[in-house]
Formats: sequence, structure tokens, C-alpha cells
Amino acid sequence: MDHDDLANYIRRQVQGRKVTSATIKGIVAKHGATRTSEIPVAELADVKAEIDAAGADPAEAERVKADHVQRMGGRKATTKEEDIAAAAAAEPERLKRLAEHLEKYPRPMTDFIAAGELIREQFALATKADKIIATLKTRIKDTRDKMIPLAAAQGASARVKAGKLLLKLRADFDAWLVECATVGRAPFPGNLKANTWPEFVAHYAERSERDCRRCMALARAADPEAAAEAEKKKNARASQ
Repeated sequence: MDHDDLANYIRRQVQGRKVTSATIKGIVAKHGATRTSEIPVAELADVKAEIDAAGADPAEAERVKADHVQRMGGRKATTKEEDIAAAAAAEPERLKRLAEHLEKYPRPMTDFIAAGELIREQFALATKADKIIATLKTRIKDTRDKMIPLAAAQGASARVKAGKLLLKLRADFDAWLVECATVGRAPFPGNLKANTWPEFVAHYAERSERDCRRCMALARAADPEAAAEAEKKKNARASQ
């Protein structure tokens, strides 16, 4: 075993959530070094054995979980299967809310509200991607280089989808206003929580009209994905 072999092994162990980075540092320090490249070649096999032993310790498994939750900003890490189960469990509640909307409001207001919920979900996915990117920036370089572009692409895709939904909703919304004005009908029932487009997107999509305009502009672009990437880079430069 050479230093590169040990470094790759440690990377796999940390990425696989077998041991924490703190545990690795402690083992390396026991061998009088601050990095693996400083450990004598004769001791590399011993270091690997110590890492294996740490990974098999139940207490280390608990530390790995706690470390990951902290890295995720206090949010519990979930598997894909858990995310699917959570979405399935939330669906009845969503249908219940839509049923309540149908009782309160006539169409097309229920359609508008349902569209607002779909848009809000896309914005939530975009926000989640931003949080993942922020977390990945603290990881080792190989992980950052591989995972950040994937998360950025997911966030951009969500914003483009939100923009497409917003374009359709805005067209339907404006058409409804025109229709009501033509026949002299009040466009919104008195108990609706929004009476204008800015109020509607703020309440039902939970986004500012300015951000909605940006997403709509992305959706109108000849290459929406490229436009989203350019927007992300522009925002990154502005925040520096």
C-alpha cells in the first residue's frame, strides 16, 4: 500500500459514511502526522487497520450520523426511498387542501391555486439544491467537483420548470381578469387571500414577483438551461 492507495481508501470511507473526518484526523495524528502523506510507508497498513476498526465501532456510526446532520444544517439526511415514502404520505393532505379550495372558490381560481402549489414545489427543489451546494463546498475537492455541478443542474432545472408553469399561469390569470372585466364580474371572491398577480404569487407560490419574473425570463430563453446557468454565475459574482 502506498500513500495514494491510503488516500483513496480514506476518501471512500468518508464518502460512504463509515467514519468521520475527525476520526481520520485523530488516527493520523496518533502516527505523528497532520496528513497521510507524512505517515511513513511502513505504517500505512496499520493506519488502514485502525480506520477499519473505527468503522466497525457502533459509537463511530452514531458520530457519523451526528456529523452528517450537522453538515446538512440540522436537517436529517434521507434516502431516496424515504423521500418517496414522505411524498406519498403527503399526497392525501395535498388532495384534502385542494378539495377545500374547491368548496371555497369557483373555477378557475382552484386551478390557479393548484398551479401555485406546483410552482412552490419547484421553488422548494431549487432552494434544496442551493442548500446542498452550500454543504458540498465543505467537502473534499473530488466530492465538490463531482456533486456540485449535479446539484446546480437540478436547481436550474427546477427554476426553469417553475418559469414555464408561471408563464402559463400568468396568461390564464390575465385572461380571467379580461373576461371578468368584459362581463362586469368581480374576478376574485372576497375570501381569496390575493387579489392581484404580485399578491397571488407571494401567497400561493411563496415567491416575490421579481423572482417569478426572472424564472419566466429563463423559460422564454432560446436555451433555458444555459440561461439558468448564466444567471447562477451572475448571482455568484454579485455575492462575492
